[in-house]
Amino acid sequence: MTLDKFIKQLQKLSNDGWGRAQVAVNKDSLNDGNRTWNICEIVAMSAEMVGMVDGDGFQIENKDGSERSKATIILKGHWHDEPPAGKGG
Repeated sequence: MTLDKFIKQLQKLSNDGWGRAQVAVNKDSLNDGNRTWNICEIVAMSAEMVGMVDGDGFQIENKDGSERSKATIILKGHWHDEPPAGKGG
């Protein structure tokens, strides 16, 4: 993805109300199948609500019992649609 395309997509997400969202990287999407993460091209990004977990790995709930989540922009590498070899489906 070029810098211009990257900026254009970020500006669209910001204009759509995601401007205060945290940015994260889907690390598995950057894995080449050999469990190595070198310099990898970002090929996609998405805006998602991601569930929050506590220090023990349990889902955090709001006072009303609903799932607590946060707005997140997720950057994805080449493997975001196709799992690397040995990663299963």
